[in-house]
Amino acid sequence: PVETLRYHKMKLALFDSEGRVIHAQDIVLQNQKQTLVKYNLPSANIPVAVLLNYEDEAYIKVKLDQVSMQFFRNNLHKVQESLTKALVWRAFWDMVRDGEYSSREFIKMICEMIPRESNEATLSAILKYADGGIKEYMPIKYREEAYGSVFETVLKLLTKTESSKTNLVI
Repeated sequence: PVETLRYHKMKLALFDSEGRVIHAQDIVLQNQKQTLVKYNLPSANIPVAVLLNYEDEAYIKVKLDQVSMQFFRNNLHKVQESLTKALVWRAFWDMVRDGEYSSREFIKMICEMIPRESNEATLSAILKYADGGIKEYMPIKYREEAYGSVFETVLKLLTKTESSKTNLVI
């Protein structure tokens, strides 16, 4: 297949260790394989992660670099913006579908992040990703264990929610 390269205008966001956006800027990806992006930050602001297509303005598949992937893998619950979290979840899902991220690791991440998520739309999307990740991309010998892990995680969340008298729809 021939690659079709084209210009894309989008936003790039840089995150600090607390999951806050410390810099966002419009960028234009050039009609070439690589585009160099320059930015100026005060030396006190050291980014720990980057997200392309911040605010979801372009029609592209976002791939996370290894450093950003590791940060979001462990700290996605710190990100406050629902849309930003959804974009990161979608990037992980796309990496699972493309065979670039382990479905088992993805389910482990889901089980760790579900109890930390309060947005119902995000929870619903995460559970759909979990089902698809297990059903479509996980080796058969691990599926039962993975479904069990997700079930136990959701059951604990529902038990905790019921005892705290908070309404939550899953």
